[in-house]
Amino acid sequence: MNKEKDWFIISISLDVVILILSIIIPYLLIRLNQQINGCNAHSFSNTGSGATFWILGRALGFTCFIWFCISTYRGYTTKKYAKLFHSMKKAKNLHCYEALITIVILAFHIVFLISSEPWRSLIRGRMVAHFSFGLFALKIWTGIIFGAIMVGTSILFFYLKDVKRLSKFGYTKMVWIHKLLLAFTIFLAIHMFLINTDLWLLFTGGSVGEVGDD
Repeated sequence: MNKEKDWFIISISLDVVILILSIIIPYLLIRLNQQINGCNAHSFSNTGSGATFWILGRALGFTCFIWFCISTYRGYTTKKYAKLFHSMKKAKNLHCYEALITIVILAFHIVFLISSEPWRSLIRGRMVAHFSFGLFALKIWTGIIFGAIMVGTSILFFYLKDVKRLSKFGYTKMVWIHKLLLAFTIFLAIHMFLINTDLWLLFTGGSVGEVGDD
């Protein structure tokens, strides 16, 4: 086994370890927060799988953020890793794997939240007394806009892995598209921190009436 292959395998193995930890740690922390500060209407005893999906969905949101950071860092250090692996192809592949992980986690983040409480009641408009619809819509649309741009950029990168395609498209354009993605992280910041669901419930008293009707 040569040195170049060693470094590539080490990087892949490290990614696997980080992936496991990036799922488990946010889940445990958010579940603990829910048990200490959460709303009783969304306890496991009252909403069952709905509460579990809520915690999983929110935890995977943080997991997705972690992998977006990892993928972004790897993308901007591709040349460095190409030298380490003695292969630009391997460096690009590693970046692609990490971008793909980010997209898959994003998909599960969305599915679990849509399947959870209080999101089902929020989407159906049954909690208007406890949530500002304007703020909720802002949270949703900042997430949708940033997610769409991130996924679109990743798909374009997958397509342009081929040197001939990248040459035809233009390396400079690809760089600017990635810079545009970074500029749109302001939407991600708003989505993550403006109206944290747990905190909003906590500061508004956490009494939500109709949530258990499903």
